[in-house]
Amino acid sequence: MAIRILHLDDDIQFLERFAKILSKETILGERIIINSVEKGSELTARLKRDDNPDIIIVDFHLEGEKITGAELAGISRKLSPGSAIFIASNSKDLRSIRSSLKMGADDFLAKDAKPSDIVERLESVLKTKREVKVEVNQALGGKNITGRTMSAIRLRVPQIIQSAVNCVYVQGESGTGKEVVAALFEAALGAKIPFVQINCGAISSSLVASELFGYAKGAFTGAATDKMGLIEAANGGWIFLDEIATLPLDAQVYLLRAIDSQAIRRIGTTAERPVSFRIVSATNEPLEELVAQGKFRRDLWQRLQEVKIDLAPLRDRRDEIPELVDFFTQTMRGGPFVLASSVLEALCGYDWREGNVRELRNCLRAMTEKSVNKTLTPNSIPDHIWDAIEGVNGSTRQGSQHHMSSRTLSQTGSIHQEPRSSASAMTVTWDGERPEFEKLIDKLLIAAIKVEFNKNGRMSTREASRLLGIPRSTMSNRCREIVDSGAISSEDLGKFIQISPNLKKSS
Repeated sequence: MAIRILHLDDDIQFLERFAKILSKETILGERIIINSVEKGSELTARLKRDDNPDIIIVDFHLEGEKITGAELAGISRKLSPGSAIFIASNSKDLRSIRSSLKMGADDFLAKDAKPSDIVERLESVLKTKREVKVEVNQALGGKNITGRTMSAIRLRVPQIIQSAVNCVYVQGESGTGKEVVAALFEAALGAKIPFVQINCGAISSSLVASELFGYAKGAFTGAATDKMGLIEAANGGWIFLDEIATLPLDAQVYLLRAIDSQAIRRIGTTAERPVSFRIVSATNEPLEELVAQGKFRRDLWQRLQEVKIDLAPLRDRRDEIPELVDFFTQTMRGGPFVLASSVLEALCGYDWREGNVRELRNCLRAMTEKSVNKTLTPNSIPDHIWDAIEGVNGSTRQGSQHHMSSRTLSQTGSIHQEPRSSASAMTVTWDGERPEFEKLIDKLLIAAIKVEFNKNGRMSTREASRLLGIPRSTMSNRCREIVDSGAISSEDLGKFIQISPNLKKSS
């Protein structure tokens, strides 16, 4: 085993000197392999096509680049969420350090520091990140968290818990995964730390305050005994307030006071009870608009969003759909299930606006009713999904089903495949002028990938390279080239082969 480091600096002499120093050291008892690059484009290219390195080091001041080191740290965090990311600089400017950390760097490295200090810092941060990952995986009890978005949040949650943060605000449309974020907090906390959950929208507005803060015997009709509130039950831990936008204004006042004073007063009493609690709140309604309308207190809103987690709608992260589909089809009751060709393409063409990830899961569950030998076919897609897809693409369901055997690749040419039973047959045709040799080669590679997809389903790069007899490194490079040439989009290619979700046309 070895610790893999990807190092970006525009000073080639510093790169060589740094690599020479680290080659004599070890991190966590493992030898170090360092790859050095001089341009930001080289850094991102490596991250897109390679496995995530253990450590990424980025120079803050890059000559001749249109992007700063801090911005590259942010891009690196998205492309490689599990890596320990460092910004390196000779400057001790606090603004540079702060902007880098804010963009996604884990720590700052002084380039003129002693080699032993640099190694110690690299080792300390990497060790912490690895321990956090192990703890969360153990706490989740083997449950998989799929998708780039949730994988990044899973790494972020333990860092929030270990920080001084008191309030975390999760915002996202219905079905984007707010409950999953809550589950990540609960798992990371473990069984010994309280994590109390309440759906504010599921409780009558007249009862919310008594549920949150408790009450004394005789405080109101029906209060036959003293009752502890949920915030008091969360003493020493966290409380998850789902659908907090529905919280009545009077309860908002009580909650704000409790957050500020870390004390609560049961209804019907005058005595305050000290509590130590932290909050995760969530809503699918934009609180900013409710504040502007006077329906939500501005001061409470400001307290709640001390740290914010935004869950983008699924239509804005379509690159995650294939992975989510794979996860659900493997874990659904009665599974695992497989997809017939063209089904994934249809699912990626729908915007999931009505329910996001939850709607996608429910759609796949519904499709299992009409599955054939554990295979989900185009015919099993619910009618309302088809209607929406047809409205966007201007196609017919019959045309979509025919798409299984005749797939259009581009505006200037098409590659036709025989049905699955004879998927090894393949013809290439084009409209207009005959394509150049390089473009023809691109079309042939795409056709070959689709043939193997029809036989084997969506493949990893390793599987595709093995099936096509192409070295893995060559396969990765060729995938990038056919996207760059415009022969196929990264989204379309990603339906057939598991390429990096951030592979985009460089132009």
